[in-house]
Amino acid sequence: MATGILEDSDSEIKSFSHPLVHTILYRKIEPGKRRGLHRKLAVILKQSGQQPDEMARHLTEDIQPSEETVELARHLLDLSQGYIKTGCNCLNAWKYLTVAGGITERIESAGVLGLKVKAAISHLSWIMGKNSLSIKDAKAFVSELIDNKLLEEAAAVYRMLFHSTLGSLNTQEAEKYLEKGISISEKDNPDHWIMAVERCLLDRRKGLLEESERKPFCGEFQIRTYLKLISAICRQPISQFK
Repeated sequence: MATGILEDSDSEIKSFSHPLVHTILYRKIEPGKRRGLHRKLAVILKQSGQQPDEMARHLTEDIQPSEETVELARHLLDLSQGYIKTGCNCLNAWKYLTVAGGITERIESAGVLGLKVKAAISHLSWIMGKNSLSIKDAKAFVSELIDNKLLEEAAAVYRMLFHSTLGSLNTQEAEKYLEKGISISEKDNPDHWIMAVERCLLDRRKGLLEESERKPFCGEFQIRTYLKLISAICRQPISQFK
């Protein structure tokens, strides 16, 4: 306190007087000791059952090959999928999926988990506007997912294929991918209902306004109601689905 490094905070815990002080002192800690402190904090957070995102940060900071396990990769995938579904922290999701992807690539026993991680990375890349799979690679990947009975992940790839082909004005091919995505997705999966709305919007893109109005949930009011429902389920703004 006398040196001005620490100062009182609202709680009983002392805080650093400036973020730069924290950064400088943190970097002066020997890497092995610093890593050990992170892991101890991860154990404390796990025992408390709180702040899973902070626990993940302490588990992955300067991670070593000996610490890479299938269980850690699965935990990071679950945490990242929660971020993606709520749209609350895509940057952290990308960080942890990247770590999980590296782990599953190096562990042969990862198996289906590796495909799940790859699918999540592909989906997040698409959401964030990063370089996503090419149409050729996506078609091969979706077949691999279906072969391994990962239908939810396959449906997400079909949705990406739908948007990719629709962007190139190939409405016939786009419709094929959309129908496949709808057919293999479960009705408790928000993507199923998002694609149902997108099918109505596709009809309108094709100039089939009257036909789209005759289909269930395709009227203007029904579409708005659907989008509100999906928004509530996903906890994302309606603009995400338009």
